[in-house]
Amino acid sequence: MKRLTTRQVALLKSIDGGADVFDHGAAIDLRELARTHPDLLRIVDAQGSYGPRDRHPCFGALLTSAGRQAVGCAPRRRMITTKKKRQPPAKRSRGAKKKPRTQMKKKTGSGARKKTGRSGGRKAVPV
Repeated sequence: MKRLTTRQVALLKSIDGGADVFDHGAAIDLRELARTHPDLLRIVDAQGSYGPRDRHPCFGALLTSAGRQAVGCAPRRRMITTKKKRQPPAKRSRGAKKKPRTQMKKKTGSGARKKTGRSGGRKAVPV
């Protein structure tokens, strides 16, 4: 097996976990790498969905387990997730009731916001 160049190693590290390839130069290098070392990566369809005004990728690329070993990336671990039980909502005390919106008190007096003119509330002082 031929040794990988630093550019090829950097490209392989960038597609670890899967990536869409937008750069034309990187796409050419990855296609060449897929021809010379087919066990290191898989070329697939684009993984994202793009609108008509968005820039479209050339293709999608996935790094295989052999590619991860060749580059020195950590092996992928499968994550097993379990559903968490939903917590019941907290109960209110009997005396505390939420006020309806119509009964909320409007701010008046010192807490109310006052409109000011262009001077920002400052008065012109004659000199």
